[in-house]
Amino acid sequence: MMQKLQRYGGAMFTPVLLFAFSGIVLAITIMLNNPQIVGGIAEEGTTWNSILSILENGAWTVFNQMELFFVIGIALGLAKIANASAVMEAVVVYLTFNYFLSGILEYFGSTFGVDFSQNVGSTSGMKLIAGIKTLDTGIIGAIVISSLTVWLHNKYFEKKLPEWLGIFQGSAYVVILGYFMMIPIAVVVAWVWPIVQSGIGSLQGFLASSGTMGVWFYHLFERALIPTGLHHFIYTPFMFGPAVVEDGIVKYWMGNLGSFAQSTESLKAMFPAGGFGLYGNSKMFAAPGIALAIYFTAKKEIFSQCNRIAELGSTEGSELEIDEHASYIVDLACAIAYDTQERMLLIVENNGAIQNFDPTAMVEVPCIVGANGPEPLVQGTIPRFQKGLMEQQVAVEKLVV
Repeated sequence: MMQKLQRYGGAMFTPVLLFAFSGIVLAITIMLNNPQIVGGIAEEGTTWNSILSILENGAWTVFNQMELFFVIGIALGLAKIANASAVMEAVVVYLTFNYFLSGILEYFGSTFGVDFSQNVGSTSGMKLIAGIKTLDTGIIGAIVISSLTVWLHNKYFEKKLPEWLGIFQGSAYVVILGYFMMIPIAVVVAWVWPIVQSGIGSLQGFLASSGTMGVWFYHLFERALIPTGLHHFIYTPFMFGPAVVEDGIVKYWMGNLGSFAQSTESLKAMFPAGGFGLYGNSKMFAAPGIALAIYFTAKKEIFSQCNRIAELGSTEGSELEIDEHASYIVDLACAIAYDTQERMLLIVENNGAIQNFDPTAMVEVPCIVGANGPEPLVQGTIPRFQKGLMEQQVAVEKLVV
């Protein structure tokens, strides 16, 4: 069960990998299009402003179509066979679901307490997904519908139909089943999701006003679930969904970066929800945690032996044995600390030490060690045969790492 949940979490993470490049481009274009940073060249109407705006719009692709990328990522990661077909089926079924939902709300919206005539965005709870005006179910809806489609795919993709129905086998059969499955699901979502949206709105207000304690609980759960691979379920609705701000913290931050930069007000006051995006700071507790783990799991007599060695400055008479590797590490530390210019054999980046070999490869060569760390000594070139063996080893290492 745990393996299945971890695989599910991994599939959810697939589209997240796309955000890094888009985020970097957005940050750069927004910065270079800020008149307070680059001057009048970035004023609205200038050629510079127009070009940077075009580049910024392109970088918004991943964030503006986030639901579709999660649909694709889930199908790609969870399909047991014919992954490409599963992706196509998931996209078709997800769009079908949204067309059903849109039609239900257009004709029967008042029955479900939804005003379909409202503009998308803001507090309307509506959104345009692939040009379809529908309820904003966010990445949660994308993940659920894609997961159901993958289940259908894994179960029925290879099912054999009578010969005269052969044209409906494979992806066509999965999409047909998905079509009929989406009808009741769309009705249920039209009834339930407005209530969920109301609850999410209340959660936003609660977490935004709960201060440090709310952020603390969020980070606690996110970090605690990392070993299980289920932490994606905690941070995804906050970072990329509407748990605290519309469209998620990442998109909100990028979209308002310019106004944040131009304001003299504190970032905490302007964007209190940003505290949920600082989970990297929680890693500062890793080192004390490791130290405590060592302390509570180590044999207690080891500490008294270490104290004795520290007092005497020698391991003589101690129950602890010092091997060659330990001595070598101490010698290395002393050479750096006291700038002794010790000659030692170390594994370092080649960087020209072996002149006819990859400069970025890690090689074991003689070095002079001082206050600036190890400085490899030039070894010249190596014969073709040895070079071939070493290049093969480096290639394997790069593939593995």
